[in-house]
Amino acid sequence: VLIEGNIFLGAGVGPRGNGREKAEIPFNWGDGVSCAAENTTIRNNLIIDPTDVGIVFYGAPGSVAEDNVISCISRESLGGINMVDGFLYPLEDGEKRFSYQGTTVRNNYIDSFGARIHISIPMGPGVWVPRTKDRTLVGATVHDNTIAGNAAGYGLVVNGVDKFSVYGNKSIASYSGVGDGLRPKYTNYPDEPGPFLFNPDRVTNSDLQKEFAPSKRHLLHLLRCNHGKTNELGYRIYKYGNFEVRAVINAAYLEMLGREPSQKEMEDNIAWLQTDLVSADQLRRKLIAGDEFKKKFGNVAPDDLHPYRIKLWMEMLDGIRKEYLKDNGKMPDAKTMYHTALSRLDRREIQRVDSSTLDKKLMCGYQGWYRCAGDGTNLAWVHYRGFDLNFYDGDCGIEFWPDMSEMDQDEHYLPHKFFHSDGSRAYVYSNANPKSTIRHFKWMHDYGIDGVFVQRFAMEVTIDWDEEAVFSRIGYNHVLDLCRQGANKYGRTYAVMYDLTDMPAGYVDNLINDWKYLVKIMKITKNPDDKAYQHHKGKPVVGIWGVGYHRGYTRGDCEKFIDFLKNDPIYGGCTVMLGVPFEWRSRGGDYLEVYKKADIISPWSVGRLKNINDAKNYAATRVVEDIKWCKENSLEFMPVSFPGFGWGNLKGKKSFISREDGRFLWAQHYSLIKNGANMIYQAMFDELDESTQIYKVTDNPPVGKSKFDTYEGLPSDHYLWQVGEASRMLRGEMPLTDKVPPRKGYDAVNERIASGYEKD
Repeated sequence: VLIEGNIFLGAGVGPRGNGREKAEIPFNWGDGVSCAAENTTIRNNLIIDPTDVGIVFYGAPGSVAEDNVISCISRESLGGINMVDGFLYPLEDGEKRFSYQGTTVRNNYIDSFGARIHISIPMGPGVWVPRTKDRTLVGATVHDNTIAGNAAGYGLVVNGVDKFSVYGNKSIASYSGVGDGLRPKYTNYPDEPGPFLFNPDRVTNSDLQKEFAPSKRHLLHLLRCNHGKTNELGYRIYKYGNFEVRAVINAAYLEMLGREPSQKEMEDNIAWLQTDLVSADQLRRKLIAGDEFKKKFGNVAPDDLHPYRIKLWMEMLDGIRKEYLKDNGKMPDAKTMYHTALSRLDRREIQRVDSSTLDKKLMCGYQGWYRCAGDGTNLAWVHYRGFDLNFYDGDCGIEFWPDMSEMDQDEHYLPHKFFHSDGSRAYVYSNANPKSTIRHFKWMHDYGIDGVFVQRFAMEVTIDWDEEAVFSRIGYNHVLDLCRQGANKYGRTYAVMYDLTDMPAGYVDNLINDWKYLVKIMKITKNPDDKAYQHHKGKPVVGIWGVGYHRGYTRGDCEKFIDFLKNDPIYGGCTVMLGVPFEWRSRGGDYLEVYKKADIISPWSVGRLKNINDAKNYAATRVVEDIKWCKENSLEFMPVSFPGFGWGNLKGKKSFISREDGRFLWAQHYSLIKNGANMIYQAMFDELDESTQIYKVTDNPPVGKSKFDTYEGLPSDHYLWQVGEASRMLRGEMPLTDKVPPRKGYDAVNERIASGYEKD
C-alpha cells in the first residue's frame, strides 16, 4: 500500500472540543492515517489538525512513514506518530510480545505549532494505555525526525520495547503541561514533559540516542484527556502548559488577524484562557467577531469558523502548489509546502526604516555580549558573571533579570542556584542563540525603534593568544551576523561601533585588520542583499567609542583609525561617529583637532545626569553649545540618553540613578529634541550590567543573596514602548511634549506616571 502526497486538513474533534461545529453532536477524535497493513509506505503527506494521531501503526511490520508533516494548528492531537498498540502480529517467543519488525519512522516533521500534540512519537504500550504496560513491542527504527512547536507535550518517549533503534532525531520544541499519569486513582504524576524520555526497566536490547533521559517517576499514560473536568459540551478541559498557552494564542492571532498578538493582548488572553479554561476555537471566534477582523477580511459569522479556516488553508496551500509548480516544474514536498504556508500566516508588511540617513534616527547601543554554558560558544556566563568570573546567587554581574516569558524552551539556559520566590528555577538567555538575538530586532520593529549600533570591543575581537580569546572573537562575529539577519528580517538598521576600552598604545593596527575582516570576509557594508546597514551622507556609518579618554591608547592611535575608516581606498569611505567624554569641549585639549577629523560627535552622558532637572539643564546649556561648535566645524551631533543607572551587583557600589517610571528618560528625549538634536543615541538596548537596558525584564526576579531591581510593576515592555514614542516625536510624527504620553489600555500606569509628575 502506498499513501503519498496527500493533504489532510482536520480529523475529528480535539480533546478540548476544538473542531466541533456548534450544532454538531459531540464526537471524539480521529486519526490522519491508521495503518495495520504490512509493508505500507506513508510518504510526503501534510496532515494538519488530526485529533487522535497523525499516523498510527498497529504493528504493520515492514511499513515506513517518511517525509511527512504532522501539525496541530488549532486542534490538539493525542499523538504524532504512534507505535503503542500491542494486539496484532504477536510473536511466538512470548504471549505479550508484538512485532514492529522493519517498521520505520524517518525524516518526519511533527509540529505542535498552535495546539498540543500530547506525545510526538510514543513507543511502547504503557505510554498510552497503562493496563497494557506489560506488553512489549519489538523491532522498530525511528530516526532523523524533527519535533517542533511551542505547544508540545512530550517528545519521543520509550517504555516497553525490545530491539528498537532510535537515533538522529532532533527537538526544537518547547514542552509543558504534565500528563494525566495514573490519576485520579493514584496521586503520583508522571515525569515532567521533555524531548527524550525512556524507562530503563522496560527498554531492552535497544539503541537510543544519547539525549534520552531516564524517567524519574514513571512514563505511564502521558495524555491529558481522561481525568480533567468537563465543560458544558462534555469535553475535558485542563489548564494549559506555560509554553503551550502562548503558542495557542499566537497561532489564533496569526490565523485570524494575520499578525502576532501584542504583549498586552498576550497577557490578557493568557489570563482568560488559564482562568476560564476556554478553547482555541473560543478565542478564534472572539477574534472573528472583532472590528479588526471585519476591517481586514470582512464579515464572517463566528459559527462559520471551521469553513472559514478550511477555505483559508486550502486557498493558501493551493496557491503555494501552483506557484511552486510554475517555478520548478514539479509539486512541492510536504515540508516545503507547510513551512511556506506558516510564513504566510503573518500577513503584515514589514515597515522598513530608511537606512540611508541618521537624520531623525533614535539608535540604540546593542551589547550582544551575553553567553551561557551550553550555548555552543565555550564561554560560560559571560557578562552575567561577576568580576571573579562566577555566576551564582550572591555573585553575579547583572542588576536586572531578563524577562524569559516569550523565550522558547531552547532559549532557556540554567545558571547555578537561582530560584524565583515560588521555588522554580530562574533561566537566562544567550545572544549566541539566533532566536534570542533576532527576537530583539522583532521587538524593535514592534515598538518602532529604528536600529542599533552593535558594540565591538577592541580587546575581545582581536586577541588570539589563548583559546578563550579566539572563542570570544568567533562569538562576537556570530552575534554581528545575527544582528544583520535580524535587522534585515524586521526592517531595522544596524552599524558597527568599536569600543576602545582597555586597548593599549600601538595596538590600533589590530582594529584596522578586524575591520578589513568584516568587510572582506563577512561582507559588512559590501553585501548587496544587506539592505539594513546604516549609512549617512552616502557612506556606511562606523562608530568609535572612547576617543578623548586618557587611557592606554593614544591620540595618534585614534587619528590613525579615523583616517583609515574615512580614507582607505578599499576599506574606507565611511561616516565616522565618535563616542567622546561628557566634557569633550572644555577638556578636549589636543583631542579637539582629532574630533574635527570625524563626522559625528556623541558625548557619553551616562551617569553624569542624576535627575530630570539635570536632563533639562544639560540640553538647554551644554548641548546647545555642543551643537554650535559642531556646526562651526562641519560636524553633526548625536547626544546620548539613558533610562537610569546602577551597578550594585557588578561592582558592589550603591551608585544609583532612578528611572522615575520613565520620566527621567522622557525628560532627556524631550529636552534634547527641543534644543536641536536631530539624532539620538539611546544607551542601551540590552545592558543589564549597569541598569541601562530598555528591553524586557521580569518583575519576578530570583530571590536570595543577590538583589535585583525591577521596573516596579510597570509592564516589562514599558521602556521599549516609551523609546518608540520618543522616536516618533523625533521624527515629527507626534507633537513635542514634555511629559510621557498616555498609553492606550494602560490606565493604571498612566495614572501612576501622571501622579509622579504632580509630585515633581
